[in-house]
Amino acid sequence: MNGGEPGAEPDRPLANPHIARAETYISQHIQHSIRTSELAALCNLHPVYFAALFRKSTGLAVKDYMNRARIRHAKDLLDSREYKIAEAAAHSGFEDALYFSKVFKKYAGMSPSVYVQRLRTSESNPKTDRLMGNRSH
Repeated sequence: MNGGEPGAEPDRPLANPHIARAETYISQHIQHSIRTSELAALCNLHPVYFAALFRKSTGLAVKDYMNRARIRHAKDLLDSREYKIAEAAAHSGFEDALYFSKVFKKYAGMSPSVYVQRLRTSESNPKTDRLMGNRSH
């Protein structure tokens, strides 16, 4: 589905069933706090083994994967133009707005407010929308 984009639904051939289960759980519970130990228990694996298996299977640490998934989810909410930044942060599992801004900037390359400003600008300029990597609305 995503061509290997981290934090998205898995489409890797022969994905490890434990990791696929964890990825599904993350996507279905993105708005909640999720610990590695919780995912490991879900898969009936030791947390250290689970973390190593997750990194080997996805190329990312569990926390990095979750942050990428959360930011992608927040961007989708902001793209809908129905959510304010604080609401998108909360619906994406971030309790702290400052931490959300820091993580958003790390993965999106810009602050959430700049992202929203560019969304508003792109409403009148489809070329900007393509440059931001957004789907057509």
